[in-house]
Amino acid sequence: MADEPIGLQGRVHPYEVEATSDHWFPTGVQRLWVDGERSISRVGPDGRFASKVVPKKKPNRGFGDIRSGHAMVFGVSPWNHSFEADFNDVDREAPVVLRKLRDDLFEAGVSAESLNLNIQEAATLVAYCFSVLLRSPAYRHRMSFAGVGFGLPQDERVGRANVQQAWSSAKTIDLQECNRADLRLLVSRDAEFIFADGLVDGLFSLDASISWRAVGQRWIADLCGEALVPLLPNLCAYLRFSRSGLGCRVKTIDVEPDVTSSVNALTQIYAKDDLFFRSETPTLTRDFICGEHRELKSFEIELMRWLRST
Repeated sequence: MADEPIGLQGRVHPYEVEATSDHWFPTGVQRLWVDGERSISRVGPDGRFASKVVPKKKPNRGFGDIRSGHAMVFGVSPWNHSFEADFNDVDREAPVVLRKLRDDLFEAGVSAESLNLNIQEAATLVAYCFSVLLRSPAYRHRMSFAGVGFGLPQDERVGRANVQQAWSSAKTIDLQECNRADLRLLVSRDAEFIFADGLVDGLFSLDASISWRAVGQRWIADLCGEALVPLLPNLCAYLRFSRSGLGCRVKTIDVEPDVTSSVNALTQIYAKDDLFFRSETPTLTRDFICGEHRELKSFEIELMRWLRST
């Protein structure tokens, strides 16, 4: 027998968790955001710029990570663990689909109307959207207040636990066994989207979580709401779930620069410290300069109404 008690995942007392760079902006996707110098750029609310080369193979380079950000540590405890590996599948699969979209739309010249995605590719994109919404610093921050209503203080560890719990449910959602999903791929050929440490999220909040409802003899994911997730510098996902049916409908549309600008302005509301871009330096808004994760008070705005109607 071992001299020391064995904890979860085979770790020996005192059950230490290896420190890792845990990414909320996956490096495999960052490689699709680089410019001609293989660099991705960042700007903060103070207006300071930085850029980094994102190597083709080294996984822990680039921006968008938190040191041990997915580690759950409870002192000397066998329950100490990291859930960073929970994102491995989507981080491996999403860049493959995104690279195909990039090659088809921007290199092969396939029109938005002619682009076809199969259900598995659509499911991968939706899972990727879920993953970056849930592990974003904005969601982590929001969920760190989950215990305040019970008289508990804000707790970063509570935020992390909610990220893990929400993703463990979200990654199991079958688009054929879910409220109807409308996935709109917004193709911006004359302007660029930005990515940030907060994304337009009307799907996951303190007041909304993944639940299930009965339809006939089966249970389906009862997910409702909208989100905007920049996928590539020239491609953004608009995702909407509603109780108007089942299954997933995908549509790809070309958008004008004013739509891209509107999406970027909304993204800056949710961002706090980081805006990422390829070649078009974003104009900082007052919402971002304030240095806080904010949220839309209402999704009944012109852009969202237009997206629902497309």
